[in-house]
Amino acid sequence: MFALVPILAQMATTLAVGDRTEVRARFDEYAGTADAATTPYGSVNFASKRESLTLRYSPWLTLSVVPGSDDRIVTVFHTAQVIGQLRLRRAVFTVSETADYGTRNFVVDAYGDRSLGNAPPPTGAPAAAPGTATPGTGTPGTGTPTPGTGTPGTGTSGTGSVTRPTVAARPFTVRYADLITQANVTYALSKRSSAGAFFRYVVAGGLDEESRAAYPTIYNPSLGVFYGYTIDKRSSVGSTLQSSYSTSALGIQTYTADFNLAYRYRFTKALGVALGGGIGYARIVYADGQVLEYIYLTAGTGAGIGVEYTTKLYGGILTLYARFGYTPTLDQVSAVLDPRLGWAVGASWRRRSLSLYANLSSTISVKQTSQGSLDAFYATMGASYVLGAGFVGDIGARGVWQAFEGTTTVPASAVLFAGLSWGASTTLGGRR
Repeated sequence: MFALVPILAQMATTLAVGDRTEVRARFDEYAGTADAATTPYGSVNFASKRESLTLRYSPWLTLSVVPGSDDRIVTVFHTAQVIGQLRLRRAVFTVSETADYGTRNFVVDAYGDRSLGNAPPPTGAPAAAPGTATPGTGTPGTGTPTPGTGTPGTGTSGTGSVTRPTVAARPFTVRYADLITQANVTYALSKRSSAGAFFRYVVAGGLDEESRAAYPTIYNPSLGVFYGYTIDKRSSVGSTLQSSYSTSALGIQTYTADFNLAYRYRFTKALGVALGGGIGYARIVYADGQVLEYIYLTAGTGAGIGVEYTTKLYGGILTLYARFGYTPTLDQVSAVLDPRLGWAVGASWRRRSLSLYANLSSTISVKQTSQGSLDAFYATMGASYVLGAGFVGDIGARGVWQAFEGTTTVPASAVLFAGLSWGASTTLGGRR
């Protein structure tokens, strides 16, 4: 342990602190109320030319009214991370450990831009190579500042990130924890191609009897490989293959294997399109010995199309996008496959310190029965401004609606919000 001290002393050390605080007024068909949330963070990073080690801690504190009652509660959710990276001539190795602990209400989260249904639907191609994403490293910035608090839960996506099961759509306040261990390697085969692999192990669930009834504990190891190739300056292809095994406190075991293929093409510097699709297989063994198998088109990131257009406008940069996708989602807690359609349209404009943005997105279950189905609608518009000295202010409005298994868990609501983010960092000595 003490042998690390002289090694770390030779590395550049960066200390960073910050916070994102938001107050919001929300209104639905029944009543209006107010919430407040703050997420301070602190991190230390040791870095040299080839190695880096990052330690980070961030609590998420929310003061809110419990949906369906007049009770006001404070939930505190802690996130701690350790991320190590080794960069060689052609390969990058990354190992991370993320631990989340505390109390949270997933329905209240929806009012604060963290709902299950507000993520953009698939663009037809991964946003990054699988396994290369570093969870919870976000810092306040322009647009819609999002503190890096990790993404607790289970299940996987084509980018190697972690997603919550839809059981989280139920309106409960739970004592919850998870532990996410991930290791990945990316290797440059040539100037045009790269490949890699990742391994991840997730343990997540409620901490007491009442919380486990709402959010059963799940154990989920998964393994994946990926490959990317740049055809020319305009086009590229990528593929992912991943498998996982999960078992939950309900006694259900799930085995999955997914393959995805994606293609990107840029018509001009301003206009690009992405397409993708795949096939998946799932085998489910229930506690009573019953076995159920699924073979479904589109897996991982799903099948879909995404279009993005960027141009200059009034001295700033305007970006327009539209996405549509089909993503069957297997909930690894309840072992129910929910075929979903998703779409999103949006626009953003940025000029110097000012950013304006607006988007609409929706998730629609096309299942004939309500078991495991999730339907959601999300809209947001706002503006942010870099105030200087590390401060960013933003204001805006959100519209939220969510239904799980045919029951409305988030009534159609309008949310007005104002936020203030700040961050500061300093780098100390070290030899590079």
